[in-house]
Amino acid sequence: MASKIQQDLDYFYKGLLSAQKILDKFSAEFSTKIDNVSQELDSLSSLTAGLRVVEDTPIAALVNGEIDKWQQIINICKGEAEKQVKGREFQDKFEKVPLVIVFGIVKAGKSTLGNFMHGRAFRDAPFDNVYKDGLLPKTKIVVQEKGRQDASEKDAFDENSIESTCSAQYFTFPGLAWVDTPGIGAIEKKRIDIQPLAQIAKRYVQYADLVVFLANSTNPGVQEDIAGYRELYENGKKALVVITRSDTVESKVQDGRVVKVQVPKDKDRRRLQEKSLCDAMVKNGVPSGCCDAVSVSTQLAEKAVAANDDVLWEGGNLGEFYRKIVSVIGNRQILDLKKDAPRKLWNRTVETIVGDATKSDCLARLAADLGEIHVKIQDKYDALAPSGTLVGEIVEDVVGQVRRPIRQYIDRVVSEASGNDVEFSMDALSEEIQSELVDVLGSHVRSIVGDFRKDILGKFSPQGIKSKAERTIETQEYTIEVPEIVERDPDGIFEKICHFFGKKYHTLEVNEETHSFDIDLGIDPTAAKKKLIAQLEKALAVHVKDELAKLRKMFFGESLSKIKKLENNVERLSKKLLSCRF
Repeated sequence: MASKIQQDLDYFYKGLLSAQKILDKFSAEFSTKIDNVSQELDSLSSLTAGLRVVEDTPIAALVNGEIDKWQQIINICKGEAEKQVKGREFQDKFEKVPLVIVFGIVKAGKSTLGNFMHGRAFRDAPFDNVYKDGLLPKTKIVVQEKGRQDASEKDAFDENSIESTCSAQYFTFPGLAWVDTPGIGAIEKKRIDIQPLAQIAKRYVQYADLVVFLANSTNPGVQEDIAGYRELYENGKKALVVITRSDTVESKVQDGRVVKVQVPKDKDRRRLQEKSLCDAMVKNGVPSGCCDAVSVSTQLAEKAVAANDDVLWEGGNLGEFYRKIVSVIGNRQILDLKKDAPRKLWNRTVETIVGDATKSDCLARLAADLGEIHVKIQDKYDALAPSGTLVGEIVEDVVGQVRRPIRQYIDRVVSEASGNDVEFSMDALSEEIQSELVDVLGSHVRSIVGDFRKDILGKFSPQGIKSKAERTIETQEYTIEVPEIVERDPDGIFEKICHFFGKKYHTLEVNEETHSFDIDLGIDPTAAKKKLIAQLEKALAVHVKDELAKLRKMFFGESLSKIKKLENNVERLSKKLLSCRF
């Protein structure tokens, strides 16, 4: 049968594991939420960077400028998540395990108790236990925050020196983090610290699941010490008062000799001290339901472990101390409260990232900005619809103003032909009107999009248009009368009888014949001009519509598509973030 020491230690270890199992499950769920949101923000950041417009246009510059601003907002959101969730180094370390914060007056035995909990005595014990088996491994004492010069890591808490603990320092086990703080006397008296020791102690009590206050049994109720503790105590935290060095020396006769023997203080005296100190705590503002007390002798417990002596172990009363710790850190309400803090923190983080449109540097503000830009670009995009009024007006104006150089070109070519046939060159004509076309069309585009490079506009190259000014020959017709003797039918019975015997009868007829002759009228360019202008105006209208469609897509269409895509992703991410709240 296991000794009482082993039973108490196993109970303590199992209590730690039970609490740790509950928090591990919650921690995994919490980490998944953090990772999911981080991945979503990274994805949105990558998407935003990939939406930059490559064209060198004013609208592209506007969109790229907005994208840079949106990228900054997303980075701020990512930073907010990191700052509020992962950036709080101390809380992140200890939110996954039950956390015991230890306070006490100077020389109350905090370091000695801490080393006992760390397992110093058990690792040299003559029996197997969870410390020797590595289930509670030998971890380093880590200095979290220094008040004065101190090592960053150590194997044990410093003992037997005045005001030895001048830092927040801790060790962790599966299911437990034990944090030692500067002594209250040191907090009150020292003024040469790197940073005030009280500031260190106060900073970490907010994270505690159990606040342990140590007092020396030789003088456990010093009013100023209790008042100093009360300044550090945070309402709602479960407080355990530990009266240390609860032992005394008695004279006993052994083998016929009188010897001094260290023994525990009697139970009545312990109970009286425990009640007195709890009453003083309550008198100083600690709620009575939040205060419990236990008297211990770490020295007796260490001797008991070394000798595997259950009687000495009972006298040291560390088994009761174990049970009180487990009753707190294994309490479902305490564990729920421990989950509650990161839950609330996470919910606040999500709500900060999503925000609302009245606040800067949040997804809601980003969505509002995107909406405003969307409307502006959408209005321009819609105005340039191919069948819209604006496009029709631009086409009419461009064609009307380009008609003049077309006519001038045709007249010049005809006059230079000197009466010969003339064939118009479309290449030469397109060169002739290109400058005018760019100026007129460019003025309309500039009024819509602002300054832009004219070389963006395409060259007008009429294809399949042919027209030729040729010599005109007019044909004139006239008629003449031509007499002709023709045979006729017999008239009357006499002529018919004669006709029967072979006689023929004739008559005179006059017929008209049509004749023509050609007249050279020379070269008339009017018809060719009309035909050519009609074809060119039709081709110009198509060209201008095509150019406006191209510019519509270049200036507004692609930007609009990118903004819509980003809007959808911001909306999706906001909904997903809100759904990730606890």
